[in-house]
Amino acid sequence: MSRLTISPTKDYFLRDGKPFFWMGDTLWSAFCRTSMNEWKQILHRRKQQGFNVIQIMVLPPWDRSRPDDGPFPFLTGTDGSPDFNRPNPEYFEEARKKLEYASKLGFIPALAPVWVHEVENTWGERTAPGTAMTKAQIEHYLDYIIPLFKPYAPVYLCSGDCRYESRQEIDLYAYILKKVHELDPEALTTLHPAPCEIPEELLLDKNLDFYLFQSGHEADQSNCRKMSELYSARRNKKPVVNGEPCYEASGHGNAHGRFTERDVRRSVWTSLFSGAKAGVTYGAHGLWSMHRQESSFPSEQFSSLPPHWESALFLRGADDMGWISYLYNEYEMWLANPVDLLCEKNEEIYVSAYADKSKVFIYAAYPNYLLLKGDFSGFQATAFALETRRVLNVTISEDDKGSRIEYPGDNYDILYVLERRN
Repeated sequence: MSRLTISPTKDYFLRDGKPFFWMGDTLWSAFCRTSMNEWKQILHRRKQQGFNVIQIMVLPPWDRSRPDDGPFPFLTGTDGSPDFNRPNPEYFEEARKKLEYASKLGFIPALAPVWVHEVENTWGERTAPGTAMTKAQIEHYLDYIIPLFKPYAPVYLCSGDCRYESRQEIDLYAYILKKVHELDPEALTTLHPAPCEIPEELLLDKNLDFYLFQSGHEADQSNCRKMSELYSARRNKKPVVNGEPCYEASGHGNAHGRFTERDVRRSVWTSLFSGAKAGVTYGAHGLWSMHRQESSFPSEQFSSLPPHWESALFLRGADDMGWISYLYNEYEMWLANPVDLLCEKNEEIYVSAYADKSKVFIYAAYPNYLLLKGDFSGFQATAFALETRRVLNVTISEDDKGSRIEYPGDNYDILYVLERRN
């Protein structure tokens, strides 16, 4: 299985020496709540849609749907609680088989060995008592799982939903980054924080290979832009991925309303054209937690009751992600970077372009005519109507301020592609 590596420009990934656009799906509960038949059904659907990365928590998420199906990752002690020094071979062999199958289909597993509730003295441990391990137990556990999963060329998310609340917590994540690299030197590593900034010392850690952030599940999705700009502007340049934008069908965090496919598209394109150009990860509410009709869901107050996982598997936003991936690869958008070409700043419009401006890409969440700085009269303009998936030719004309791209007549978000004529 070929490994992901990092481009010479340090801002996107390579696989087998070719540019690789990280198009992930979120299947946090895959190891603890999917049968092998369900796993195959999910992977084949996502393979058809063009996904190439699967994000999985190795251990059960604290906020997964219930009841648990078993087996459990650790054998029980005499008091009936999990013994973190005794991994359950049955659980991890099932996980290994799932990775083996995913690998045959060409997926890159992005594995989170430890989530915040498994770390002592964190908000996660306070939320899910009895789930945290000591550093020594984490070391023993990593010694067990990393060699087991190594043949499937994973990427490792060496923290999960963390807020970096203490020196102890920060030091532990630095230790996990180092330990994973010692056990699997070719694996790429990153962190998966809560919607917050990562401490500078971890950003500078030699064992951190790329930046991954979570823009979150609040109705305000401005973190997509802010965090993309923050990490892409760093002097120690690394690829940037939005690893957790809003999940489709999830409730707005602690508020009324649910995210639609249009919200997901907006978050994804905003991230890509603001600097997180190495990739994005989609999430379908109900699929990540493997929710079933009879399930309960512990995080209902924050993100609302999920749909059944089979309904979530067929949410329309996943098909939109396939089109995003197609357009991104077709136009080699990994070569583009954010540019200031708008005559009037608008936080609903994002522009990226090749260094020589031979190709310009514009995402407009709400379509209208556009005014660009400079002369683009020698360019062909194509508008992709992302809701209806229509392809429209649009006119470019001269304007007192620069170049005017005419309104294409669609009522949904638009991706404009401007190509210089030969």
